[in-house]
Amino acid sequence: MAIDLDQVLRERPALISSLYQGLVESFCDGTLSPLPHRVFPISNAVSAFRYMAQAKHVGKIVISLQERELPIVRPSEDDITFRNDATHLITGGLGGFGLALAQWMVERGARHLVLMGRRGIHSTEAHDALKAMREAGAEVVVAKADVASEEQLAAVLAGIEESMPPLRGVFHAAMVLNDRVLLNLDEGSMREVWAPKVNGAWNLHSQTLNTQLDFFVLFSSMASVFGMGGQGNYASANAFLDSLAYYRRARGLPGTALSWGPIGEVGWVARHGGFDKRFETQGLLTLSPREALTALGHLLNGAPPHVAIIRVAWQRTAVTSPRFAHLVREEGQDGADVKKKGGLAIRSALLAAKPSERREMMESLLREQVARVLGASPAKLDAEKPLTQLGLDSLMGFELRNWIEGELRLSLPMVELMRGPSVVRLAELLVNQLSQSESAPSVPPPTPQAPPEQVLEKVDQLSDEQVETLLRDMLDGTAPVAQKEGELNRG
Repeated sequence: MAIDLDQVLRERPALISSLYQGLVESFCDGTLSPLPHRVFPISNAVSAFRYMAQAKHVGKIVISLQERELPIVRPSEDDITFRNDATHLITGGLGGFGLALAQWMVERGARHLVLMGRRGIHSTEAHDALKAMREAGAEVVVAKADVASEEQLAAVLAGIEESMPPLRGVFHAAMVLNDRVLLNLDEGSMREVWAPKVNGAWNLHSQTLNTQLDFFVLFSSMASVFGMGGQGNYASANAFLDSLAYYRRARGLPGTALSWGPIGEVGWVARHGGFDKRFETQGLLTLSPREALTALGHLLNGAPPHVAIIRVAWQRTAVTSPRFAHLVREEGQDGADVKKKGGLAIRSALLAAKPSERREMMESLLREQVARVLGASPAKLDAEKPLTQLGLDSLMGFELRNWIEGELRLSLPMVELMRGPSVVRLAELLVNQLSQSESAPSVPPPTPQAPPEQVLEKVDQLSDEQVETLLRDMLDGTAPVAQKEGELNRG
């Protein structure tokens, strides 16, 4: 039955009053009790919202202000100021973070800005920001132009020279994303992503060589530092920006590349909901625009050519990206540093266990990792339920597979994972594979040499997934497809 409570409140207030009084009396005499609730201290409010976002709680979530000790650290102030008799150019300046940068610069003395973007003013956010900056006394010019075009950029720079104070600062924040796995990258998807980053940066560099600049700042990305799945084109474009900063410094020119981690509240991550959670499962936490700009203020004077500004939970990142495991240490009971256990230790422990114990060990390991990827509690995870029903998506699947291959040294096709096996079924598959690898000869039998035309013919018969697996394994030297199945020789 549906009840229109608003209408009852308006038309029958006496009834609502009597019902409410009855409820209060029932709570007072103990007939009714409050809903179950979980209390988070105010210092851990972020975890309270994350817990609520999972929608797995019963009752209420309470943030308490009665914490005994709440350490408060006064943030250090950045002392950067911008000349009010100079012009600063921001490419990508009409996007979320570009606008935040412009407003921050106005707060610190900048009075002449050129915000450049292919689409011009395209959002209410941009209209409001421009109005606020102009009311603060800043001259803000919108240049609808593509930084990847030499001609269009030259026209913008000519306009600055003719009618504005001298150009003294360049901030290159333009970007385009077109995520694809490496096997699906083509010339078009490379050019689309490289155009604003690579072509745009080089155009800015070459067309301001005779300009006396105070700042030449390139907004790079953590993709060039960590490497991000599906972003080979974007990672390489940002790696170019990092190198360009070094190149300019070597020539005595200002140049700083900032590899930003995910930035929340504004920009791409804010417009595409859910990605902050996905980054978080990899140990990459979002920066607020204010945190990012405060870091920028500290770095503008005397920064090295390339700086990564990323909030990282290293314990989590070391699991999803084993190449960072050496950065993580655990404190032993005796106070000595003990290196974090790696994949070889885990695999060795499984091999050393009795066959009857391996299944239980594997299930325990998988339960913990699946819970971590899903942001759930291992104790509450239903090991019999298909992973897809627990909320595992393709990106989470890649993360789990990377852990299986990196830590357990076992191979798991992505298609098998996305079929949605339960933790119990997945443990069974991996234990069987571990047992087979244990019984296999340590040195594989030589594969007969095949003529090149036969090798090419067999490559054509492989699926995309087999080719991807083969390439990855050939890179790390294991090449199980070639060794075990004889589909290709080692050469």
